[in-house]
Amino acid sequence: MNKINNKKGESYLEGNVIYIILFILFLMSGMAFLYKYQNNVYFWEQYYSYTLAKSVNNAQIGDRVELNIDRAIELSRKEGIADYKSIISFDNFKKEVVVSLQKGKKTNYNFLRDYNINDVLIEEDINGYFLKFSVGSGGLK
Repeated sequence: MNKINNKKGESYLEGNVIYIILFILFLMSGMAFLYKYQNNVYFWEQYYSYTLAKSVNNAQIGDRVELNIDRAIELSRKEGIADYKSIISFDNFKKEVVVSLQKGKKTNYNFLRDYNINDVLIEEDINGYFLKFSVGSGGLK
């Protein structure tokens, strides 16, 4: 009996191994991307940090800014953050907004104006939760 060696079939498999490995890597990176955006918390951290930085850049000295943050409060509670007053802060020295809706993670966004952000409060009223702050002159020098 003659054994037929199927060399053509072996080379076909060897040639496609690289494509199979690349497909698996692509699939894993896609799943990692989706995991990062789970619950859209990362998106909302970016949204609030950008919106607040833009609000500071558009403000004038002496302005009082108010922003509804119901969604941020809801997401931070889902993520297990009990003290909602610590989810948004301003660093006047670095000129940045810091938003943290997840434990151990935060998103920073710089504002361009040389302002100090003062009297930062998160208050609850009949219409929901609001972040309130005032814009003052000059930076820390």
